[in-house]
Amino acid sequence: MKVEVQELGPCAKRLEIEIAPENVKKELDQAYRELAKKVSIRGFRKGKIPRPVLERYHRSSVEDEVRQKLVPESLQQAVKDHGLRVVGLPKLDDINLDAEKSLRFTATIEVIPDIPLQTYGGWELTKEVRPITEADIEGQLSELQNRHMRLNAVDEDRPVREGDYVLISFEGFREGQLVPGSRTENYG
Repeated sequence: MKVEVQELGPCAKRLEIEIAPENVKKELDQAYRELAKKVSIRGFRKGKIPRPVLERYHRSSVEDEVRQKLVPESLQQAVKDHGLRVVGLPKLDDINLDAEKSLRFTATIEVIPDIPLQTYGGWELTKEVRPITEADIEGQLSELQNRHMRLNAVDEDRPVREGDYVLISFEGFREGQLVPGSRTENYG
């Protein structure tokens, strides 16, 4: 596989990829063998159809299948070989497959740009270490308890005590008349 990489900018590259004829031929042969097992053409036994007959009826679909297999594989290999960090999907152009020659195509890709790290140093940093007190621990424990607490209904008939969570229902009256919109239920 031959790959030419052209810089289109700091974030874009064009890859011109050519897959060797022997690889294309191998994939085409495999695709025709698989096809011969699946199709039936009048006058031939299944699996025994000569390749020229298959080519006459199914050439375009087989070539499409080979293209769909080889293009992503070779693009992925080219990206890996050249250490490119691709962002998004590639734009594919000029996909040419010739059974006797090679498969050629062009892919335009967006890449993460190489950003050189600048030297830095000479900074002095101080880390403030604050001692943890018992009050800090108690505060955190109390916060965790409140966050994970569960409310249980009180079964006994008793007055409200400190620490109870109360749901109340109420309505407002003015001069003996109910004030519209003043009714609230299960207010907590």
